[in-house]
Amino acid sequence: MPNKTACRFVSCLAVTAFLATGCGSKSLADSSTADEIAPATAATTSAPEPACVESAVSNPEQETGADLEVGTTFSTENGLDYVIPENARNDFPELVAGDWTGDSSGVVDRALSEGAFAYGNPQIFSWISNNSGSDITITGIRAVNTRTVCLPDGYLLLFGNQAGDVAHMAMNFDADRPTALQISDPETTPTVPFFDEYVIEVPDGDTQDLIIHGLLARNARTFDIALTYLRDGEEYTQIVRQENGQEFRVAPTACPDTAAQASLEDTDIERLRAHRYSGAFRQAEHSGMEHINMETVTYDQYLQTCTY
Repeated sequence: MPNKTACRFVSCLAVTAFLATGCGSKSLADSSTADEIAPATAATTSAPEPACVESAVSNPEQETGADLEVGTTFSTENGLDYVIPENARNDFPELVAGDWTGDSSGVVDRALSEGAFAYGNPQIFSWISNNSGSDITITGIRAVNTRTVCLPDGYLLLFGNQAGDVAHMAMNFDADRPTALQISDPETTPTVPFFDEYVIEVPDGDTQDLIIHGLLARNARTFDIALTYLRDGEEYTQIVRQENGQEFRVAPTACPDTAAQASLEDTDIERLRAHRYSGAFRQAEHSGMEHINMETVTYDQYLQTCTY
């Protein structure tokens, strides 16, 4: 591909801790900075939630090739944060306050299989293997079959971080046509398409890792990921979903950080405040991988950690 830089990424080991390596002479800067959350003075009293109308599917796309083997894990910028559907809450009796000695990844897998939404800015980690017999060049990555849906009813599962927060590329899921973007200054929303300058080479017999650092502040959305690639001079599109075969689902946090608040209208803030979850199971203390203390709180208690 002329005038574009071929990217080769170093393999990543943790689910939510990835450091972008250089592509050619350029490096991708860390786009995730942790905002310190100050407690609010009181729980928020909100107006009734406005009626929700879900959209039709936009950016439709069908698969035309399947030469790549793709695995995914689906988390958030803040770690393992999800909304468990209200009708599935009783399926998780192990969510008991105190020292957590359970298998958080097993709980997350079950929650996603039962329809959980990622809660906050999504992160999608993919490992892409090429055993097709030919070299493959990925020339585009975008969200397809997108739909704006109602904020989910349910219970907040907030395991939080058990590692760090960085990504290889960004994607704004609030956009009408979300596509891969170059990492920009953490204080600004990325706008420059990643594949205007780069391609990702996946030689035959090789595996490459890919991390999408998602931005989402306004609406709950569902989507698939489409990979456009070249093989033997022909262009194909491959559709990527969760490991369980379901579409990706993500809901905006009710506690947006400073950068997200700047992108929201007053009506967006009011709508997010009006939606109420039934409670939260969250990390109260984290002093290393050997000790995680969890607590059960009401939704109003959770909202007291919001900055707005």
